[in-house]
Amino acid sequence: MSFLYNNFIASFFEKMLEFIYLNLIHNYIIVVLLMLVLIKVVLTPVDIKQRESSMKMLKIQPKVDELKKRYPDPIVQNQKLKELYRKENINMMGGCLPSLLQFVIIIAFFGALQQMAYNQIVAVVARAAASPGEAVTLEGFLWVKNIWQPDSGAALVLPTLEEWTKIIGTVKPEIAATVANIDYEAVIQPTLAAYSGYANGWYILPLIQGVTMYFAMGYSLSTSAGADNPMSGPVMKLVMAAMTTWFCLSANTLFTIYWIFTNLLMFVQTFVFKKYFEYKDKKQLAQKTE
Repeated sequence: MSFLYNNFIASFFEKMLEFIYLNLIHNYIIVVLLMLVLIKVVLTPVDIKQRESSMKMLKIQPKVDELKKRYPDPIVQNQKLKELYRKENINMMGGCLPSLLQFVIIIAFFGALQQMAYNQIVAVVARAAASPGEAVTLEGFLWVKNIWQPDSGAALVLPTLEEWTKIIGTVKPEIAATVANIDYEAVIQPTLAAYSGYANGWYILPLIQGVTMYFAMGYSLSTSAGADNPMSGPVMKLVMAAMTTWFCLSANTLFTIYWIFTNLLMFVQTFVFKKYFEYKDKKQLAQKTE
């Protein structure tokens, strides 16, 4: 899965996050949330067009259902639907671009934060190697001991030797050189001892991510998808929530926090846009009746 790290979008996000952290805000969680808001602002014009198209689709759903009943033949039905969409000025491909962009951004952000996590873990080990016998302070969040490790009861506060070997093979050579020829298990032992008896987390943030994904996805689809859309069904929403929860169980905590706030922001955006389009429709209706 090296393509997650070795692509220009992930590299851009990584550089931007590090720049903001080093020059403006010395808190990675706040930096990530700020970056999330900036991305949403940049994508707002595209998002508005997609939601306008979705709202139009929702309005003409009774006409769509009527056409499907009237023309059971798939070929004729498809032609009639195209004519209806053309008449209503609906671009069926218009809703794909924002969804595709959102997917690309999430994958790129995962790559950026995972690479940053590897770099930060190497930096922690380098500090530990420079101070033999002393425990290193880790950057935590609430109950999570190290934000660069998963919020999981199965994860230690620092990687296992097997995971460490993978990390060294992933980071840049100049970063790997800072911890060359060290006994990894001996170096991290004081830090592990300082957190003895503790896992890195309690599985809470991945579960929160799954719950927020379920409700945000359901609310968003309720304002745009027809009743016959398989993506709007409860089973599909549960499957998506379960899959993303499972994914976050092995991802670093910072990425899970990013995804939680992405879901929350999606919920808020859906609510705001829904109210905006309702107001717009009422205003247009009032103008027609004058």
